[in-house]
Amino acid sequence: MPPKPLPAADLAVRIDPKTFTFETTADLPDLDEPLGQERAVTALKFGASIQQKGYNLFVTGAPGAGKHGAVKTLLEAMAREMDAPCDWAYVFDFRQPRKPRALKLESGLGAALAATMAELVDDVRTAIPAVFEGEDYRGRRQAAEAQVNAQAGAAFDALSRKAEPLGFAVINTQTGPSIMPVRDGKVMTPEEFNALPDLEAQLAHLNDLRGDLEGIVAKFPIWERLRRDAVRVLNRDLVRRAIEPLVGEARARVVHSHAAQLYLDEVQEDIVENIESFLKETADTKKDGEGRMPQTPPPENPFWRYDVNVLVSNAPNNGAPVIYEAYPTLGNLVGRLEMIAQFGTLVTNFTMIRPGALHRAYGGFLMLDAVEVLQQPMAWEALKRALRRESVQIESIERAAGMSAAISIEPAAIPMNAKIILFGDRMTYAMLRARDPDFFDLFKVQVDFSEVIARTPETMQGTAQLLGAIARRANLKPLDPSAVARSIEASIRLAGNRDKLSMMVSDLADTLREADHFARQADRDAVNAEDIERAIQAQDYRAALPKERTMEAITEGTMMIDVHGTRIGQVNGLSVLDLGNIAFGRPARISARVRAGSGKVIDIEREVALGGSLHSKGVLILSSYLASHFVPEKPLALAASLVFEQSYGGVDGDSATVAELMALLSAIAEVPLRQDIAVTGSLNQHGEVQAVGGVNEKIEGFFDLCAERGLTGTQGVALPAANVRHLMLKAPVRAAVEAGLFNVWPLVTIEDAIELLSGMPAGTRMRGRFPAGSFNRLVADRLLRWASKKSATAQPD
Repeated sequence: MPPKPLPAADLAVRIDPKTFTFETTADLPDLDEPLGQERAVTALKFGASIQQKGYNLFVTGAPGAGKHGAVKTLLEAMAREMDAPCDWAYVFDFRQPRKPRALKLESGLGAALAATMAELVDDVRTAIPAVFEGEDYRGRRQAAEAQVNAQAGAAFDALSRKAEPLGFAVINTQTGPSIMPVRDGKVMTPEEFNALPDLEAQLAHLNDLRGDLEGIVAKFPIWERLRRDAVRVLNRDLVRRAIEPLVGEARARVVHSHAAQLYLDEVQEDIVENIESFLKETADTKKDGEGRMPQTPPPENPFWRYDVNVLVSNAPNNGAPVIYEAYPTLGNLVGRLEMIAQFGTLVTNFTMIRPGALHRAYGGFLMLDAVEVLQQPMAWEALKRALRRESVQIESIERAAGMSAAISIEPAAIPMNAKIILFGDRMTYAMLRARDPDFFDLFKVQVDFSEVIARTPETMQGTAQLLGAIARRANLKPLDPSAVARSIEASIRLAGNRDKLSMMVSDLADTLREADHFARQADRDAVNAEDIERAIQAQDYRAALPKERTMEAITEGTMMIDVHGTRIGQVNGLSVLDLGNIAFGRPARISARVRAGSGKVIDIEREVALGGSLHSKGVLILSSYLASHFVPEKPLALAASLVFEQSYGGVDGDSATVAELMALLSAIAEVPLRQDIAVTGSLNQHGEVQAVGGVNEKIEGFFDLCAERGLTGTQGVALPAANVRHLMLKAPVRAAVEAGLFNVWPLVTIEDAIELLSGMPAGTRMRGRFPAGSFNRLVADRLLRWASKKSATAQPD
C-alpha cells in the first residue's frame, strides 16, 4: 500500500499563547544564566575559577548564538565578587635609565601617586630656586667659599713674605699671578734688573720664587674643586632640608605602599643630585598655562623622569576587570611604545609606554576572538609567550623584524595575571587543537555553546524571559503572549526540529527589532504576533530575489520541470540553495537512461567534476542496492547514466538518492512515474529511507511551483518519515494541505516511494522471485535478461 499523506496538524507545531500567563514580557525577570546552556555555564565557571597554569578557556559555538554577551555577563558577575587587583605603573629607573621600572601598587594608588608626583615636582620647582635667592644662602655660600679662599690666601701671603726681603713681590697680571723684582715699591724694568750688581744671585732668587709660585698655581684646581665641593655640599644640604617636608607630604599620601615609599626615597636623592635642572629650565620645560609640567614632555625635558606612567588603574571597590579586545594587534595585546621625531630620529621614554589588553585585564578576564588574533602578525605567538612565561613583555613588529631606527627603551616585564577567554567556531578549535602543539597546554577548558536546546515548558518560559531581556536591553516594546508564541514557532523552524528551540540570539533579536518597528507604526503598547509575522515576512521578501528569479525560470519554461502527468526514467528531485540570508528549495529534474552493459552506473555530475563526494557516495549506494536486491546471484549487466538536468553548479549531498534510484528503476522497468510528486531522501544499502536536511524549504519550494501552475489536489512531496519531526511548514502550505489541495507523504522504505510514484505494488521477493505484476518483478526480469545475454556472450564457442 502506498503511504498515506500527513494531516495538516503534523506539518508544524503551533504554540498556544494561553500557555503563558504573563500580560507582557515586561512582567518577566531576566534569566540568571544563559538558557539551556548548562554544560557551557558549568565549564565557564570551572575554567574561570580554577587557579592553575594553562586553564584558559576557548568558547565554541555558531556565530550569532549569543556567546559573547552570555560569557561577558557571567564573567562580570564573577568579577564583582573578586578583589580589585593592584595597579601597575612605569617609573624612571635612576640606576638604569634605558630600562623603566614597573611599580606594583595597591588598587587605586596608581593615579594617586601620579598626582602626588606632579604636585611634588611643581612644589620643588618653586622651593629650590627660593633656597638660592635668600640672604642666608649667600652668606653661607660666601663663608664656605671663604674657607677655601683662605687656604689660597695663606699660601700667597707666605710667598709674599719670602719674596719681599729678596726684593721681589707677587703681582697679579692679566695672565695671572707673577713674581716681579721691585725697588722702592715699584716694579723694576728689565734694564734696571739687568743692571743690578748681584744679577746672578737675583736670578737665582727669582727662579726659586717662581718655582714656589708654580707650586701654588698648581693647587688652584684643587682649591677650585674644594670650593665647588663645599658649595655642592651646602646646596645639597639646603635643598634636602627644603624638600624633605614636601617629600614627607608625598609619602603620607602613599603611606601603605612600600614600593611607592622606596620610589620616593630615590626621587628625593635624584632631585638633590640634579639641583641644576631646577635652576636652569630650558624653553621646553617652562610651565604651561596652569603652571604644571606638560603631560608628555619631550625626552630632553629634565622633569619627565619624575612622571608616573599609570599603566593599569583599578578602583578599590569595583572588583576585577573584564576586558574585550576587538582589534587584537600585537600592540593592542602586549602594549606599545609611542615615539616622537627629534632631529630626524625617533625617540621615546617611559611616559610614552601604552598598555595592552593583557595589562588592562590584570587580575581579571580578557576576551578575544580567536580568528582576529590569528590574523594579526605576531599576535598569536606573543599571546602564547605571555601565557607560557607568565609575564607580559612589550614588543614591536619593527624591532622584531630589525627595521627600527629608533632610540628605544626596554621596559621591565609585568607579570601575566589574566584569564584568557578565546571565542571561535568548532572548526577553529579543532584546527588549533590538531596543528598547534602549544594550544591544549594553554587552553585546557572548552566552553561549548549549543545552537539548539530541548523544547520543554520550562525552556519555552525561559525563551519568553530571554525575549523580554532582549527587548529591554534594546529599548524595544515588550511582547505579549501571542508574539512570544509566534517567536517560539520561528525559533523551532530555525532549530530544524519541532522538539528543539534555536538559541541563535542574533536572529531572534533582529526579528524583535523589526517587529518593534511595526508595533510603533501601529501605535501599539506591546508587540503582538502580527508584528512578528510581518517582520519575518519582510525579512523573507528582502532576500527573496534569487528565489523569485529561479521560480520565473521554471514557470517560463527555461528550466524544465513537470508537475503533471507521468514520465519514464524521470523524477522531480529537490535541492536547497543556501545564500546565507535566505535558503529556499528548488525543484530539479533527475533523469536516467539505461541499456545492457558492464554494470556501471555513470554519475554524470561526477564525471564533469560538478558532483561532490557525498553525492558520489549516494550513487554508489544505489548501485549496490540495485545489484544486491534484484540480481543477487548474477553480475549486474547494466549501463546507466544519472544526471541533474540543467544543473550548472556543483551538486553534493546524498538527499537525492531516493529520487535517483526511482528514476533508474523506472528506466529499467519502463514504468512511468508521477511528475506531480517531488521526492527527497537518502537511502542505505537495505533500501531504508534516511533523513535529510532542508525539508521545510524543499516542500515549500515545490509547493510554490505547483501553486503557480495551479494546485490539483494530487500534487505533493514525498520525504523520509524520519523528517516528519523536522516539519515546520509555513501557513500557505498548511492551509493547502488542510483543503486537500497539496500532500506530504512519509517514506519509510524505497517500496513506499515505488508504490506512490508508479501506482503499482512494489512486490516482495518470495522463493527467490518477486510476484508477477509487481514493479520489482519488471526490474528484476529485465536485469536478468541482460545478465543472461552477457553470460551467453561470454561463453566460448
